[in-house]
Amino acid sequence: MKRRTIQTILGLFILLIPSAGFAQEVVEQKKKKESFRKQLRRTTNEQINLLYSGGALLVRLQTKRASIEALRERGNFELADKIEEEQRELNQEIVNGFKTNFDFCKTYFFYSYYSKYVKNGQLDSVAFLDKNLEVDTSISVGNNGFLTAEFGKAKQAPGKYYENYETIQGEGDVTRRKKYYGEPNMGFRALIIKDDQFVQLRKPFPYYVRTLSSFIFIKRKPHKTIARMNEQLHKFFRRSNYRRK
Repeated sequence: MKRRTIQTILGLFILLIPSAGFAQEVVEQKKKKESFRKQLRRTTNEQINLLYSGGALLVRLQTKRASIEALRERGNFELADKIEEEQRELNQEIVNGFKTNFDFCKTYFFYSYYSKYVKNGQLDSVAFLDKNLEVDTSISVGNNGFLTAEFGKAKQAPGKYYENYETIQGEGDVTRRKKYYGEPNMGFRALIIKDDQFVQLRKPFPYYVRTLSSFIFIKRKPHKTIARMNEQLHKFFRRSNYRRK
């Protein structure tokens, strides 16, 4: 009798093992989803605190040097000079905009052909620019970490992320389903904040401000775009640190 009872218990135990394993797998999957969201939140908090606590924003300025040189090789000097002058004026607007409308963190400026040195962390090899776009060898970024920024086209971030549950009112019943958020359709021009490898950041970090250049009647000048970015960073810093208290 005892032997039969033991066999029955063992049989039931063996049958329950797959169910327990499945339940554990569900729990682990749920933890992974939750941990990704928490990790994303933690990463953005670290990024905003890096800037606020002594880090720097390295602003990459475009030169269109390859296009300009190609035009001059073909003898089209007038168009080359025009493009060069227009790009210089735009870069000057960007620098002036940061100098007068941005106080969230320190900013430094460099031309795009120094990008590989920034990406490799070789900042001593980068020629940083003063407020007049002249090379200033006395400029030193320091060792408190940095992010990068530039005016360009925003890219679509991959994937979608779990946010919360939403209630759906149907015909005679109410259901709940998971709500996800993702990045909006990109491809527009904006002031974009990226990491030290020039990889676009992700929400909830306020990493871009549109220039509205695709609109005919509404366009943001560089200084207004920069001012809006400055405002967003201050707001996000206050909100993220308030949640941690």
